[in-house]
Amino acid sequence: MKMLSDLSDYTKWDAELAAMAQGWSDQCFFEHGNPENTSPFGYVGQNLYIRYYSKAGQPAPSAAVPIQKWYDEASQYKYADRSCSGVCGHYTQLVWATTTHVGCGQTYCETALDNNGKMYSNAWLITCNYGPGGNYKGQFPYQEGEKCSKCDSPGTCKGGLCRDCDLMEDSACICGLQCENCGFTNTTNGECACNCQKGFWGNNCEKPCENTHRYCGTSPGWPSKKYCGRHSSIPKNCPLMCEICEKVEPDFVCEENETPE
Repeated sequence: MKMLSDLSDYTKWDAELAAMAQGWSDQCFFEHGNPENTSPFGYVGQNLYIRYYSKAGQPAPSAAVPIQKWYDEASQYKYADRSCSGVCGHYTQLVWATTTHVGCGQTYCETALDNNGKMYSNAWLITCNYGPGGNYKGQFPYQEGEKCSKCDSPGTCKGGLCRDCDLMEDSACICGLQCENCGFTNTTNGECACNCQKGFWGNNCEKPCENTHRYCGTSPGWPSKKYCGRHSSIPKNCPLMCEICEKVEPDFVCEENETPE
C-alpha cells in the first residue's frame, strides 16, 4: 500500500483524510464509503478511481492519472445551468471552491468488487477524500469572475489560485482583490487587503456595516462591545456594535473608479 501525496500544494494535504482514504481502499470495494469519520470535517467528499490489469505485478499509476481523468469530466459539464451530459461529480468535487484539504490512499487488490458484484482483477484502487466536501445539490462549484478577486485573507494569488504568498519576494504573487463600494486595495508593505469606505466591511468591502442579529446591543443577548471577544460569531453578526466598521456617512456617494487621496 502507498499513500498518495504528490498533489498540488494549493490544496492542503490532510493526514486524517488520507488515513481514512487508505482504510477504505484497503477494503478493495469499488464503491463510495468511508470508515468512521475521524477528520475535523463534518462532511467529507470522495472520488474513486480503479485501474486493473490482465497480469499481476503491474505498477501503481501516478497520482496525476486519476486527477486528470476526473478533471476531464469538465467537457461534459455546463456551468451556466449546472447540467451534465455524462459523469461530472468527480470534476465538480475536484474544483469545489470551498474544499480546502485532501487526503488520498491506494491499495493493490488481487480482486476488487463493486456493489453490482462486478470483479476487477489485479487492480489498483485509489480513494481521495475532500474536506469539507462539495457537490451540494443546486450549488455551483465556484463563482464566475476575475481570478482571485474574492480570495479570503490574506487575499494573495499565484497561478490564478488563491494562495498565501509573498508580494514582496515572489514576482508571481499578486493581489487580485476587487474591492466593492468604492473600497480600494492596499498593498503597503506587502499587504493585500481592501480599505473600505465608512458603512462597509468584509474582505471585499461587500458587507454593509450593520448589526444582523437580534441579540446585538440587547439584554438578554450581547448588550455591549465587551461581549465581542467571547465568540467569533458575535463580531460577524454585530460588526457595528463591535466597531469593526463605522456607519455610512449621510452624504456618501460611491463614484466609480474612486481612488484614495
